[in-house]
Amino acid sequence: PCSALDGVVCTELSCNATVECSTCVVGQGTQLWNPSLGVFEDTGNQTLSWGGQEVSVFSFASYVLSLSAGAQAATFITFGAFADYGRVRMPFLIGATLLGAIPTILFIICSDPGSYVLASILTI
Repeated sequence: PCSALDGVVCTELSCNATVECSTCVVGQGTQLWNPSLGVFEDTGNQTLSWGGQEVSVFSFASYVLSLSAGAQAATFITFGAFADYGRVRMPFLIGATLLGAIPTILFIICSDPGSYVLASILTI
């Protein structure tokens, strides 16, 4: 990696390395620095760090949606019977509405490519 080289500083747009090295660019994954062209090139190995492991970007959405479906099933099974009681029907309806609306509204702050962890938490 570029960070292993002495005196090398890489940003999202450039790197001062004089040899080829790889670094993680936010929103792009692992990129290979090409010093002759002065640009980052795609390595083809696109992963992201999630839950302490490297996960393929293509599998990430499937994992998040699977966790979300499991959380929904557990919630519906656990709390579904409470909605049958007359006095708690309206408070549960309002609570469920807010529980879904607030994270949906908060998706607007996930415009940065590096905020994929926040977006996954809001999805679940």
